[in-house]
Amino acid sequence: MRNGSQEILLSLRLGLEDEDVNRQVLVPMRRADTPEAVLDVLEVFSVLSAAEWPGSGKYFRLFVQIYAELWIAHIETLPLVERAVASVEALRVMGMPVPESVGKVAALAQAELERRGVPLRYWGGRNG
Repeated sequence: MRNGSQEILLSLRLGLEDEDVNRQVLVPMRRADTPEAVLDVLEVFSVLSAAEWPGSGKYFRLFVQIYAELWIAHIETLPLVERAVASVEALRVMGMPVPESVGKVAALAQAELERRGVPLRYWGGRNG
């Protein structure tokens, strides 16, 4: 994960409404509309969308549509696991079919977490 993305995630504060978090993610782009700021915001919305934070999927979908070439170029530089997660999340929010094998891998990971006794609250998003 990019340093700017980590800074954004660590700075997020819950507000009175779920949308407050999504607005906070956009702040770096108000300061500087640079490719770096765009990638940071895209990466954070990808994480929030995967975690099913309310409203984050629509922002991620919009930004992927607007900055598709930049996002694809960035994904290609990521390590394999991060690339897979970012790609699957982009497919999901764009309403495209997610490869069947993704569900199988997720089920294997969940079974391994159960075997290791990892508490349910650490599974995140759609699994807990």
